[in-house]
Amino acid sequence: MNCRSLMAMLCTLVVFCGSLEPPIKASRHDAWVEVRSPNFIIVSNAGEKQARRTAIQFEQIHTLFRDGLAVAQGHPSPVITIFALKDEKSLSELLPDYWTKGHMHPSGVFAYGLYQYYAAVNLEAQGTNPFATMYHEYYHSLTMPYFPELPIWLSEGLADFFGESQVNGTVATMGVADPALIEELRHNKLIPLDVLFHVDATSPYYNEGNKVSVFYAESWALTHYLMIGDKQSHRQMLTDYASALSSGLTPDQAAAKAFGDLKKLQDDLSHYIGKFTFSYFQMKAPEELAPAELHVRELTDAEEEAYRGGFFAIRRRPEAKQILQNAVNLDPKLALAHQNLGIEEYLEGNRDSALTSISEAVRLDPQDAFARYLRAYLTFFGAGGFPQDSQIEEDLRQAVALTPDFAPANALLGLYLSSHRQTGDEALAYAKKAVNLQPGNTEFVYDLAQVLAQMQRFDEAQYVAERARTNSHNAEYRARLDQFIAYLQNARSIASRNAQTQNPASKTPPVPETSVPAAVAQGEPPKEADNSREVTGVVTQESCAGGLKLQVAAGAEIFTFHLQAGAHSAIRMMTKPAPDFDICKSLKGTQVAVRFLPDDAKKSGGAIEQLTILAADAPGSPAIPKSAPGAAATKPLRLAPAANGSPNASVTLSGRVTAVACDKSEMTLTLLVRDSEFELHARDYTRVHFDQAVPFDTGEFQPCAQLKDHDATILYIVTEKEKYDGEIQSVEVGK
Repeated sequence: MNCRSLMAMLCTLVVFCGSLEPPIKASRHDAWVEVRSPNFIIVSNAGEKQARRTAIQFEQIHTLFRDGLAVAQGHPSPVITIFALKDEKSLSELLPDYWTKGHMHPSGVFAYGLYQYYAAVNLEAQGTNPFATMYHEYYHSLTMPYFPELPIWLSEGLADFFGESQVNGTVATMGVADPALIEELRHNKLIPLDVLFHVDATSPYYNEGNKVSVFYAESWALTHYLMIGDKQSHRQMLTDYASALSSGLTPDQAAAKAFGDLKKLQDDLSHYIGKFTFSYFQMKAPEELAPAELHVRELTDAEEEAYRGGFFAIRRRPEAKQILQNAVNLDPKLALAHQNLGIEEYLEGNRDSALTSISEAVRLDPQDAFARYLRAYLTFFGAGGFPQDSQIEEDLRQAVALTPDFAPANALLGLYLSSHRQTGDEALAYAKKAVNLQPGNTEFVYDLAQVLAQMQRFDEAQYVAERARTNSHNAEYRARLDQFIAYLQNARSIASRNAQTQNPASKTPPVPETSVPAAVAQGEPPKEADNSREVTGVVTQESCAGGLKLQVAAGAEIFTFHLQAGAHSAIRMMTKPAPDFDICKSLKGTQVAVRFLPDDAKKSGGAIEQLTILAADAPGSPAIPKSAPGAAATKPLRLAPAANGSPNASVTLSGRVTAVACDKSEMTLTLLVRDSEFELHARDYTRVHFDQAVPFDTGEFQPCAQLKDHDATILYIVTEKEKYDGEIQSVEVGK
C-alpha cells in the first residue's frame, strides 16, 4: 500500500458533497455498433444514439472518480469494454447463468481478468441507481493497482461510497445513502468492530450468503460516517488509520492508534445508522465529451461474436470457446477473435493452442500491444522462467513502444532482460517504471526485487521485498516473500564468502572445458573421455515446467541447466534437507555443483549429468563424486510428473542398509543416510542390477540374506503416492 497515495485520495474528496439518463429509444433492428471513447469501448444493440449517450455518461463517471482519486490522476486507467444492452432480454442472453430458476436478475455486471475489463448493463433498468454495483466494481478497477492490500472492510466501504454516484444533467452526486443498506443494518445485529476489522477473503462474514449483505452494509456505514459524518469531523481518523496500516502496524494496532475506544466508535456508528437523513457530496457534473472524441462504426457478426466470446471467456463460461471459434470461422482475418480465443484456451489450460491463437492475432494486427504482451507472457512462463526465445524481447519492446504506460509489459521486459544479465540497468529501468505506474501491485514490486537480485544488489532487493511484505496482508504472498528474503540472505552470504576466497589479483578463473574423472586422478585406468563440464555456483532461478531447469550464477557467468522429464540423473545433497524440501521450489539461493553436457559451443548450459546440492557453508568447488557410499545425503526430490505419467526423477542415495525384507521376488529395505531413514522398494529384485564392490563367500550374491549391514549406493525413482520413498533401479554394494 502506498501511504502517501492513499492519504492523498482521502484528502481530495472534500470538494464533493441517479442513474443514467432515460435511454433513447433504439431503432427497430438489432444491428450492433461500437463507440470508442478515451476510456471505454461501448458495444451496443440499442442504436448509435444510445451508444454515444452511454459513452458520454460513463466518461463523466470516469472523470468524477478520477477527480476524487488523487492517486489515479496522472496514471493510465484500464479501458473497459461495456455491453450497453437495450433491454433485459438482451442482458439475459449475455448472462444466461443469472436467468436460471431462483437467481436474482441483475441490472449489470462487471468482470475482469488478464488485464481485460468488461461490463454489461441493461439500459432500461429501473431504480434510483441501477448501476451502483457496476460503479462499485469500476472503482475497484481504478484503485486496485495502487492499494490492493487495504483491509476488506475499507476497500468495500469506499467502493460502495463511490458506487453510489450519479450524473444528472449539470449536477453530479457521490456518497448518497442506499436505503436498502440502511434497512439491512436496522434489522440486523451489527458485526463487532474488532471482528469487522479482521475480516479477510477467507472469513465467513465475507463469503456466507446470509452475512454478505450485513458485512457490506456495515462497511459502507462506517466508511460513510468517517468520510462525511458530523460535517466531516472524523476524516482525520480515517487518514490516521490508513497511515498506521501503511507503516506496518497490525489491524489491531492501527485501529487502536486511529480510533481509540472501539466500544465508543461502535456506539457512535449505531447512533449514526439510526439517523433519518444522511449527507452526500454534490458538485458540478464533468463536461461532456465533444462529438469528435467518439469514434463510431457498425460491427460485423464476427466482431460481435468476438466481443461476446471474450466476455464469456473472462467470466469462465462454457460457451466461450464455441462462440469464439464461430467468430474465427466467420472471419479468419479478425485479430480480436484469435486473441480472445487464445485467452479462452489459456484459461482452460491449453497453453500451446493459446500461443498459436495469440500468434495469429499478432500476425493479423502487429500493432496490438496487448496481443504482443500476451504472446511474450505465454512464451516466457511456458519456458518455466528460462526464456531463450528472442521473440519475447521483440514482442515486449513493441508492446512498450505502442503503449508506454502498460505496466505489465514493462515489468515482464525487466524480468526478461535481467535473466540475460547483459542489460541490468535497462532491466532495472523497466521494472521501476512498472512499479511507478502501479505502486500497489505487489507482483510488480516482487519483479523489481528479482531484477535487483539478478544484478546481485542484494541489500536493495531485500529492502524492496521487506517493504512489500510489510504492506501485504495476504498470508500466501507474505510466505512467498519470506522465501525470497531467505534466498537473498543465503545468496548474499555465498557471494561474500566467494569474494573472500577468490584471488583478489585475478578474476574468477574460467570453468575448465572438460572435467577430470576422479579415477584418473587416483591412477586408475581412464574411462572413455567425454565432453562433460563441472561448475559450482548459486541457483538464481528454478522450474519444473517440462523437466527440471536451473539457472546458476558462477562468478560473472550465468549457466542454464536442464533435466528432461523422465531422465535418470544422480541428485545428491551434502546437507540434511528440510522436511518439506521440494526440488522445484527449494533450490533458489543454494550453492550447487553441476556436472553437465554442454548444449552448444558456447558451453553456457546443458543437460545435467549429476547435481550436488552443497551445504550452506561449503568453502569452494568440490570434485563431484561419481559414487561414494556415505558421502552424501539426499531426500526424495519431487518433480512435476512427466507427460506420460511416469516417474520423472531418479535419486542416488549412499548409506547403510539396516533392514531387508523379501516376499517372493518383492523386496523392501531401509537405508540409513546419516540420521535419515529411507524406505525403498523393488517389485522384482531379480531384475535389479546389483554390483558388488567386495566378494561374498557364498559365491552368487543373495540380496535378501546378505545386503543387510552393508554400505550401499542405490539409484531409485522417486514415488509420490506409495508408502515407500522410491522404486529401486540399481544397487552398488560396499563393505
